[in-house]
Amino acid sequence: MKISHIPAALAMVLTTLVGVDAKTSGWPEPLAEALEAMAHQQANYAYTREAWDDLGHYVERFDPSKPRSDQWQLVSFDDAEPKEEHRNRYAKEYEGLFNRDHPADIELADLIDRESLSVTESTPTTITYRFKPRAEDPDDQKFMSHVDGTLLLDTEKNLVKEIRLANSKKFSPAAMVSIKKFSLTMNFDFVN
Repeated sequence: MKISHIPAALAMVLTTLVGVDAKTSGWPEPLAEALEAMAHQQANYAYTREAWDDLGHYVERFDPSKPRSDQWQLVSFDDAEPKEEHRNRYAKEYEGLFNRDHPADIELADLIDRESLSVTESTPTTITYRFKPRAEDPDDQKFMSHVDGTLLLDTEKNLVKEIRLANSKKFSPAAMVSIKKFSLTMNFDFVN
């Protein structure tokens, strides 16, 4: 090993020994630990998504513990048990959805601009942070520049409980597109 590589190798060993992920080093504690723990468990997350589009109002569930062909399930359509025609239309419309990897396979640390992170509220059991969200894709970043984020950390369990992204005023991310209200809330419930 060359002498010039010793500091990098030593840093890598020390990072491994103390359990600090490179993506979360320099983040405030206990948020760094919570983000790191979540990053290592994302493949195990099941979640429910509710959406409205030209098909209607639907609720779908992703469960990674099921066989790949059964991981996505249409739970309800227009607030009722989905009929066979709804399942068929859903499957056809969202065919590509069933073949992709875990939909929540994102690193939360990548979503948060660390420089913008600030504490807005602190209680004995929670810390609320405000942040500017970020995205790697330039088009997505243009959208994110109009959005603010909040993160609720459960300090007793050292886990992220909620992330909320929302705009505060009307904006136009592209020609002939105007967004009056955007709100995305991710709630995390952890079960043993």
